[in-house]
Amino acid sequence: MPADAQAEFVRDFASAFQAWAELGEWSVLSQTIIEWRSTAAIFADTGLADRLSGPLDGDFGAVPEPIEEGSDVGEDR
Repeated sequence: MPADAQAEFVRDFASAFQAWAELGEWSVLSQTIIEWRSTAAIFADTGLADRLSGPLDGDFGAVPEPIEEGSDVGEDR
């Protein structure tokens, strides 16, 4: 990862670690690591990083209607 991204990871990790220490909530620290692992994977694949940081061309189709809160969409019946 570039140096500026590494520095941002350290800040995010320290913040998440502090939240874990204060709240005892592992999910904050875990989510930070998951997100940064994905970021590192993108930086590791230069072709992917270039495609994701470039302009978008074309129409990607219709946007689906938002799911209403409390609906049973996606739940097992």
